[in-house]
Amino acid sequence: MTQWAAGLFFLVSIAAVYPIVAANTENEAESLKRIAPFQGIVGVMGLVWGLLALGALDGLTSIGTVIVCVEVVMGALMGYVWISETFLEKGVTEIRAKTEVVLIPLGVLGVALTSLWIAVIGIA
Repeated sequence: MTQWAAGLFFLVSIAAVYPIVAANTENEAESLKRIAPFQGIVGVMGLVWGLLALGALDGLTSIGTVIVCVEVVMGALMGYVWISETFLEKGVTEIRAKTEVVLIPLGVLGVALTSLWIAVIGIA
């Protein structure tokens, strides 16, 4: 995997964990509303990159395979929320609440995996 793939994975992970950061702000709802399009677009980018990387599974290490799988799941969930919000516009807060239950732990796992990837394997 390349350096920009690690950067994209880290960006997807941070976008997934953002609701924790927004919960500590004064106006949580407005903050989440502003970040939602960005979170969705980053999610779709992560999904597309992850699916392309899954096609090259023979060239991935075991940690690379785990990273790609986590990226695909996070990207699919964030993209689903964004598409639901943009095009369907019904029950978005309910959908967002349900996906955040899965996204936040995956985002924390993603940040940890990226840190491990940088520390152990090294991105030079």
